[in-house]
Amino acid sequence: MAFMEAEERERVIREKGLARYTDNTITAKRALIQELNRIKEQGYAMSNAGHDELIRAVACPVRDHTGAVIASVSALGVITRMTAERALQIADPVKKAAAEISQQLGYPSKH
Repeated sequence: MAFMEAEERERVIREKGLARYTDNTITAKRALIQELNRIKEQGYAMSNAGHDELIRAVACPVRDHTGAVIASVSALGVITRMTAERALQIADPVKKAAAEISQQLGYPSKH
């Protein structure tokens, strides 16, 4: 959702709602928009047991030749083993993998 146009993002929120899955799930629209903006700026998302109490994950967008986000690359682990510090350590390798796949799909590299 971080890489969607604002209108599409609003439609998804309106149609799907903001259901709570765990105590860490973002259910306030304003907080979600702030988080999505942060994700877009830093280039990756980190889930801190937001959908499943036992899972922490890092995900990055994969883009096609037009720049559209068509998939993501993620690394996840059990929250007791994938600490917040570890998740931050793997963010760059996950971003690199997503960038390499994107480049293979025709998205220009940032070199």
